[in-house]
Amino acid sequence: MNCASSFRPPSRCCHIILLTQAGILLVSESIGRLGTPRTGGPGTMTKRLVIAEKPSVARDIAEALSNGGFQSHDGGDWFETDNFLISFAIGHLLELNEPEEYKTEWKSWSLKPLPIVPEDFRLSPRDSKAQSRLRLLKKLAGRKDVSGLVNACDAGREGEHIFRTIEEWLDTELPSERLWLSSLTDQAIRDGFDSLEPADAFQRLADSARCRAESDWLIGMNATRALTVRLKSLGYKDAWTAGRVQTPTLGMLVERELQIYGHRPQPYWEITAEFQHGEIRYEGSWQHQVPPKQTGGSGEQKRNRIFDRGLLDSIVKRLADGSEAMAEDQTSEQRQRAPIPYDLTSLQKDANSRFGMTAKQALDSAQRLYLNKLLTYPRTDSRYLSRTKMLPELDKMLGKVGSSEAYQHIVANIQGNGAKNIERVFDDSRVTDHHAIIPVGTPSEPLTGGDQKIYDLVVRQFLASLMGTATYSRVERITTVDGDLQFRTTGRVLKVAGWRMAMGDEVGKGQGLQSLPENPQPVTLSKHEVAEKETKAKPRMTEANILARMESCGKEISDEDLSDAMRDKGLGTPATRADTIERLIRREYVRRHGKFLQPTPKAIRLVEMLHEVGARGLVSVELTGEMEQKLRSVANGSVTRIEYMEAQKELAANLAEQLRSFSFDDLYEEEQELGAVPGHPGSMVRATPWGYQADIGDEETFFLWKDLRGHVLQPETIRQLLAHEDRVTGPIPIPSRNRGQEDNLVQIRLTRIDDEAYAKLLAAKKKRQPSRWRLEVVGEREQAAHNAEMSAGENLVGPLCRCAKFDDVEIVETDRRYVDKDHVGSPERPVAELPKEVCKRPISRSEAEAYFQQGRTELLSNFTSKRNRAFNAILFLKANGRHGFEFENRGERRGRGRTTKA
Repeated sequence: MNCASSFRPPSRCCHIILLTQAGILLVSESIGRLGTPRTGGPGTMTKRLVIAEKPSVARDIAEALSNGGFQSHDGGDWFETDNFLISFAIGHLLELNEPEEYKTEWKSWSLKPLPIVPEDFRLSPRDSKAQSRLRLLKKLAGRKDVSGLVNACDAGREGEHIFRTIEEWLDTELPSERLWLSSLTDQAIRDGFDSLEPADAFQRLADSARCRAESDWLIGMNATRALTVRLKSLGYKDAWTAGRVQTPTLGMLVERELQIYGHRPQPYWEITAEFQHGEIRYEGSWQHQVPPKQTGGSGEQKRNRIFDRGLLDSIVKRLADGSEAMAEDQTSEQRQRAPIPYDLTSLQKDANSRFGMTAKQALDSAQRLYLNKLLTYPRTDSRYLSRTKMLPELDKMLGKVGSSEAYQHIVANIQGNGAKNIERVFDDSRVTDHHAIIPVGTPSEPLTGGDQKIYDLVVRQFLASLMGTATYSRVERITTVDGDLQFRTTGRVLKVAGWRMAMGDEVGKGQGLQSLPENPQPVTLSKHEVAEKETKAKPRMTEANILARMESCGKEISDEDLSDAMRDKGLGTPATRADTIERLIRREYVRRHGKFLQPTPKAIRLVEMLHEVGARGLVSVELTGEMEQKLRSVANGSVTRIEYMEAQKELAANLAEQLRSFSFDDLYEEEQELGAVPGHPGSMVRATPWGYQADIGDEETFFLWKDLRGHVLQPETIRQLLAHEDRVTGPIPIPSRNRGQEDNLVQIRLTRIDDEAYAKLLAAKKKRQPSRWRLEVVGEREQAAHNAEMSAGENLVGPLCRCAKFDDVEIVETDRRYVDKDHVGSPERPVAELPKEVCKRPISRSEAEAYFQQGRTELLSNFTSKRNRAFNAILFLKANGRHGFEFENRGERRGRGRTTKA
């Protein structure tokens, strides 16, 4: 619903105002124009009560509505003006009751009372502090001079729920209205009070909020209890929590992890050749004339890869026999249209990709900037601005941003050339509860850390959205050897900056190709090289990746192609997705592995069991997306609250029955035989919930646990192990014992314990007969020794500087590198580092200081590539803490073509 465009002129009265952290929601009897309160009788003037989430926001409201003339009471617990009482509710003061508060038999964590489905849901104060706040609110609402409620909580679904639960607990008949704000500036607050809506206009939003809370309770409570009881035998500590949004999100991470498990590296070759004409030299990569067909959706069959050794030998022989070649350039223009402003999810994705910030860190920074009146409300799912309300204010908005020296030149460019993309950016039909995130103020003092990065991202994205298309000049050079061997070289240079100017790019940026005298032009093949490589599995997802998949209901799709219908089926909301990720980490289903998110063995086992049981509704992204769409349909009125909750109760009951009634034996009864135990051709190995076992007889036991050092063994791995002549398979990824390092790719070997060692196991008198078979990890020690050798003997020289990119972590100098202080002499991957020598070029202290403090160096010369060629480049600090190269405009370098990357 587009609440911002549906306001009607209010009548007059007095109000109570409630605020949350993200915005203001006003519930009141109609007020009319600001400063015209209704009187309760002769000589009596009524007041309105305002409740904000934070004291700072309550003070902002008091100042805006009184021009600073207000009184503070009880140490800032509430404020008073001539017309208002203002207090605050810190988040959700009331929560749904625990099961035992409905029925005593629901207290037990057992299968018998499932499903747990209350007839009516009840609320209780969250804790003692919440209870104290509620008592204060009730006292203020009960004053004789208070005549109405003004809901000033977060202008969205959760804010509506916060207020409605408080209103229910207050048990008052005071009338209420709604305030809807996207900015906390004084003028925005005053304008909001002039545009109040009756609370009834938001009843459907309130219904959807309540449906969300109750359905989360139903699914989470029933699934968590059932899973915890049924899966306790798998040996993992703590409860097996499950949730309506968190479990399908976890399912996407597990799906990617299993793809990594199943990947087997395939060898391939790449050929590069160097060509020259006079002083012009350039490199090209051999490519298939026709793109190869992809197999299995792996994307590994790239045009420059050779998987056939015979083909490789044939090409190498032909290159050795001839040196004449013909080069032909094809020039084209690439146009890149301007982006649109950020919503929360797109902001979080960019912050993660560019700065390594987590979704929560980005949200927290945006929230602080909002509370400090620098940005608009961040928890929005719209990337558009209101044409009717905001376009007339565009010049004023640009003026505010242009007052900052950092953005003056960008604003001047927009004002000089005229704002572009008006029809695309300013679209009332695509503004939802809130418009896109844009700047509304400039900092009075310099921002630091994440706040500065988020503010800069938002400002530049907003300005870029109002600028013209960027145009690149692209050259593709195809050099043909011996008639049909093609080598490809490309160059691209920014020709018209357009919106890229807002991102700091200038005309000429890029990697160009030096023009040939003729086109086509005969050239000479100087040399060629063959590189042997292996295919790699898809990487684990970053937070940017999982946020995109949550937004698009599990589909890999670009922001531009993401339709409104897909957004309606997204998992969770922009405001809750960061919390979902953090919750998975707190519950030990996911751990951060550098910039990536890695599901733990417990997570993999949970998703595996849900698939085995057939509880598709809990783990399916598509089905959950459809339920999210229905939840949004409650807010727009196409589905009633009763209809939605009946479906959720049925889902919870069916889910509880599935998880309660399954038999482990039945689940794995039809599992395929994976192979015979070595030396026992009649004893076939099968999967069980706990591992892999076979019936050999009373004298010997065969059992392998599924969890091997943080890697969950898959049936195909066991099949390969049993089929191999030496009982070895791999490589498989095993998490490093050193936190932060990449996985070790190792082999595993199946061995039979010798008689002496097995006798000791039997003597231990365990409850079950121990397995005679075990798995050995092969090759890990060599990798660990290599890592230790790389870090051994590192000596501290002294402090260097602070690193602005990574929360001002302290950087020190050692005898071999510049690195964060906590990783001196450690084999673990550091937060940030820079070798003291890069591509045979020493890095000075001053250059290292610029690298860590500014994120990049000046243009440095005298680097040497692997092919012993000199090149110039800027070193920049990447999001993973390593260094990258940014090359100068090669078109300006006489006598050189495409420069080889080191």
